[in-house]
Amino acid sequence: MIAMLILYAAIMVPVRIGFQVDAEGWVWTFEMLSSLVFIVDVIFTFRTAYIIDYSVWETRGLPIAQKYMSGWFWIDAPSSIPIELLELVVGEASADVAAMRMLRLFRLIRLLKLFKMSEIRTRLEDSEIHINVHLMRLVTLICQLLYCAHLLGCGWFYTTWFPTEDGRTWLLRYDEEAADREVSYKYMLSVYWALTTLTTVGYGDIIAVSNTEIAYATGSLIISSLIFSYIIGQIGASVASLDSQTKHVEEKMYALKEYIEWRSIPKNLAIRVRRYYEHYHKQKPVLDEDDILSGLNPTLNAEVVKHVLQDNVGKLVLFKKMSLDFQQRAFSKLRPGFFKANEVIFHKGDASRDLLFLTKGEAGVLLRADETITEMRITPTSQYKLDIVDGSVTIEMRSEGVLGTDTLLGRRRAKTHMAISDCEVFLITKEDLTHLLEHDPQSARTISRALMRDIYVMDQLDYYASLLRTALIP
Repeated sequence: MIAMLILYAAIMVPVRIGFQVDAEGWVWTFEMLSSLVFIVDVIFTFRTAYIIDYSVWETRGLPIAQKYMSGWFWIDAPSSIPIELLELVVGEASADVAAMRMLRLFRLIRLLKLFKMSEIRTRLEDSEIHINVHLMRLVTLICQLLYCAHLLGCGWFYTTWFPTEDGRTWLLRYDEEAADREVSYKYMLSVYWALTTLTTVGYGDIIAVSNTEIAYATGSLIISSLIFSYIIGQIGASVASLDSQTKHVEEKMYALKEYIEWRSIPKNLAIRVRRYYEHYHKQKPVLDEDDILSGLNPTLNAEVVKHVLQDNVGKLVLFKKMSLDFQQRAFSKLRPGFFKANEVIFHKGDASRDLLFLTKGEAGVLLRADETITEMRITPTSQYKLDIVDGSVTIEMRSEGVLGTDTLLGRRRAKTHMAISDCEVFLITKEDLTHLLEHDPQSARTISRALMRDIYVMDQLDYYASLLRTALIP
């Protein structure tokens, strides 16, 4: 609510001053209540706790007051003064128009509250609401440009209250009947001049007449050139980085296309490779995670890594049994992989180089004799399912959701594995896994027992499948 009131004041205060338009009726009541809200906000801020260090809150009254008095208080207090009440009192006691105009200028103090918008923006970025930072920055810059035009336009119209000796102003020169027009028409003319000046276009249809207008226009040209150059530069940078993920993917996919053409890869295989990398780059962020984590202090690094592990390594049934230290070391060794539905993960007889951990989807183990029939089904929930084609028998036994345990035994793939649905996996090479286990004997024993049990389950299911197939033969 405070943010909305600040924006309202930032827009209406220049209008009230520049066009000498007073609030009436319920609008005056609303603006008075806004001033009271700002005063109450100042009082409450003296009792608002703040974060000292990450999750530690300061709740003592004296330190809170000292911090507030050394910072935002000197912006909040002056900008919360109810100028409307002072105008009402002075207006009844004096009929001096010049004095009233000077008093209205004190309303500009309320624009100091705009500095608090940066704090509100920071709170938005810290909130759980997902906001594209680059998009938010671009919108902010556009709003800043429009607000500068608003301020310049209101100031430009304010100069009409100081005409030449014969009563001429830029407004009357442009339209002799403009004095009797509604405020909205005058506002559009003023903002139109401000935008043409701010963007250094300057059509020349509205020009300064009085000395006050000439001085204001000269100052506006100098300030506008600086503001416009800065904002346009920042907008260009924001647009360039607005969708860095898409730009990154496009560069990678273009390099892949060049590689496919260079190696003359067949069309069907090229399509599969391209689809794989499209999915891979959608899942993998552009950010250099190692660079980000290495810049944190040890405490923050440990907390962030622990959270990341829960969403990655922590999902793997086998790794849940390992220590946090082992998970941290394994995290850097795991590579994400993806297989489309009906795509072969590996063939029977292939060399065993990687161990695969299924995190999403369902994979099937094909029969040795006839690789057109799915003998077993593997899911991340650590369940094997044995489907008998000519019957309705299904056997479920616990496993670790691991594919390719032949890798640990140093033998070739014993069976063909195929993705039944779209599958996501983590892969680790035999060399990396061996290196990890050499430095952690306890984890080595835990993994060995789990995977040997997995192999035993596979052999049991294979045995049951043979018996059931034999029993079902007519």
